[in-house]
Amino acid sequence: QWLAPTEGTVSEGRGAMARPVRMLSCSSLLVATGVVLLAAAGIAVACHDLDYFRTKQECEHQFEREIRRSYDEHHDQVRSREVACCALMRANQCIKNLHDAKRCDDVSHETLAHFSRKAQKWNCESFDYTPCGSGASIASASILLLVALVAFVVNRS
Repeated sequence: QWLAPTEGTVSEGRGAMARPVRMLSCSSLLVATGVVLLAAAGIAVACHDLDYFRTKQECEHQFEREIRRSYDEHHDQVRSREVACCALMRANQCIKNLHDAKRCDDVSHETLAHFSRKAQKWNCESFDYTPCGSGASIASASILLLVALVAFVVNRS
């Protein structure tokens, strides 16, 4: 009976052929609104719990530390590029793993685009990822960088 429509006094149309409009009662609207809000809150809690944010933050902090290291430590341009591009690969993989684990509709594409912008100076799209790890991770890094580049372009437009 909570969601049962009630006959309203509002009429649809004009003249003698006017029909009564079926309306939801105030209590029905309150219940429906409550159900929608609870569903939205449940989704938000599942996707944005403390563990999710900590993991995402750790991905970001690790990337920032390694990018800073590429600037701060005294080594040649080739080594700086290696440090930065490997940091980008690891950070992208970290965010991808988090997204795959949670399957949430969030802003991970913005995070990937941010990583890509910060590493843009080193032209990581053409970097040979062999120094960063095994062959399997090289292939996935290339794919991740391509995804990050696409996210960056989409985010710009």
